[in-house]
Amino acid sequence: MLIGMLVVVYLFVGGSGAGALFVTCAWSLAFHRREDRTFVVTEAFEGLKRKGLFVGVALVVVSSVFLLLDLGRPELFFLLFARPTPTPISFGSFFLAADILLGAFLLVASLPFGAAVPTLAKKAAEVLCLAVSFAVMAYTGVFVAGVESVALWHTFLMPPLFVLSSLSAGIAVLLVVASLAEGGPFLVSGAPFLHRAHLAIIVLELLTIVLFVVEALSDEAAAGSLALLLGPSLGPWFVVGVGTFGIALPFVSEVVMARTGGSGASLPLGVSCLIGCFLLRFCIVAAGMH
Repeated sequence: MLIGMLVVVYLFVGGSGAGALFVTCAWSLAFHRREDRTFVVTEAFEGLKRKGLFVGVALVVVSSVFLLLDLGRPELFFLLFARPTPTPISFGSFFLAADILLGAFLLVASLPFGAAVPTLAKKAAEVLCLAVSFAVMAYTGVFVAGVESVALWHTFLMPPLFVLSSLSAGIAVLLVVASLAEGGPFLVSGAPFLHRAHLAIIVLELLTIVLFVVEALSDEAAAGSLALLLGPSLGPWFVVGVGTFGIALPFVSEVVMARTGGSGASLPLGVSCLIGCFLLRFCIVAAGMH
């Protein structure tokens, strides 16, 4: 099975979109439990949530298009639903469709004319969107790990690695959106749990990458791919690129923002995380393909 650049983009865009929907819904559920929120802050948050939902849904839709294009016969996409099979692609198609529908419903419900939607229905949809978005993030890892012919990919660490990377990318998407939205920086600076969660995710992602490399070192079948991953062609992108943009810079930025309560670094922090998220997938896929 060959995995091309279209799927690399799909893995990145799909994971980032699902991560954005997950983080947006989680933040919404937490925000609306606060009793000290004011009308002005609530209005600002609802505006940020609409933008987060829109970008998340758009990214998942785009990722679905890339996946269909890579299959070679995109016009036959309906067969994935009409004739489902017990395969990762079939399960993933249903998860992607459910994520798009739930995200679209929440987006419509967040608009002024969606005020008629009961609050309980919105909360239920957000909880379901959390579950489905997590499934989409995990599926991107399962999709790659399911290729048994590539020893580097065929590991139980691939799904958690992609979930953690997608969560980081989802927070990054929301940070970028917030930096460009009215009142967004203020909301980010007033959400310390977001920074603490991101710090924990970054640390866990680093530990998972280390375990992934250690496991590959002990597997003779994965030795060739690992040598390429850490070698002169991909090594700078994986070790320096992922290590710098995906781990080091986000970690330092989040520590500074958590200590100072600042939000001025939201845009560069978000962009850095997204670069690291893409490079992680590109390097792992490229190493396995060779």
